[in-house]
Amino acid sequence: MVELRRDELANTLKKEELNLEQARKKQERMMDIPKHTERIEKDEEKKKIEWNLAQAEQALEDNRDLYAKQAIACREVEKQGLEVKEARMNLNKVLRETEELTKKLYDQKKELEVDIPSLCQRIDDLKEQIKNCVVYSPISGIVRKTAIEKNQKVEYGTLLLSVGDQSSLIAKGSLKESNFFLVKTGQAVELNSEAFGKTFKGKVLKMIPAYMVGSKEDKGDKDGGWEVICSILNPEGLSIGMELSCEIIIREKQANGIVIPPEALYEEDCVLVVENERIKKKRITIGEGAADQIEVLEGIKAGERVVVQYPEDVKEGMRVKEMTK
Repeated sequence: MVELRRDELANTLKKEELNLEQARKKQERMMDIPKHTERIEKDEEKKKIEWNLAQAEQALEDNRDLYAKQAIACREVEKQGLEVKEARMNLNKVLRETEELTKKLYDQKKELEVDIPSLCQRIDDLKEQIKNCVVYSPISGIVRKTAIEKNQKVEYGTLLLSVGDQSSLIAKGSLKESNFFLVKTGQAVELNSEAFGKTFKGKVLKMIPAYMVGSKEDKGDKDGGWEVICSILNPEGLSIGMELSCEIIIREKQANGIVIPPEALYEEDCVLVVENERIKKKRITIGEGAADQIEVLEGIKAGERVVVQYPEDVKEGMRVKEMTK
């Protein structure tokens, strides 16, 4: 399991959820804009100015009547007129402010109608990202190799790490070229671990020429032997990279089987025999083998004369003469 920037995303999620909560409260207050707190305050201010204006206008009318009766001086009427004018200016100002506030509140309401769904989508995306922050291995096993470091930024498709399946461990070993014919796919093997003091059983899975799996420098050397790959039955306790000693079990030859020495092989599955005093090449089927002999299942019969030692320029059809002691 690997976690990718989970804490960072979790903190971002908390911030976005708080923003959503505040936006919804704000939207709730704007469901009825005339009853919005700021709008109510402006309406109260407007009513107060309208009352003051009405009082000022009434006082102006009274002063004009008194002035007509020569009860007060003209400057008193002018003074009251200025108060009426100021009250009307204040009323016009608050009316403009109320109009601007109302427009502002409606604009904010429209913005919230867009922002809230966006915030919801953002939160859903963050939750999905947090869910995907935990990357689970498709198989059970052990980490073989890590390809990233802590806090390293990665892009989609980046290799994070390699996991090996413990239940399908294999063993790799080397085999000398001279022993190649002794080993066949399917042969039983015994793998010994000094660390556990335990023997594990398995089978030969395949053999690969060493030059095909070695380094670039080794690939030019085609006499470097073979790499043997073996299965391990019930590899409980073993880990990748542990060293094991391997013993390949060679079946003993059949009592009535045909065997030849390894040096009798002319090619991988061919031998040279002598028929009518001439060399003839025959393809054979090889069975099990030992260090000094190879079992032949098909291709030659008991009693046939097989050439064991021959010069490099030997060819099929050459006439030979058997040497007698």
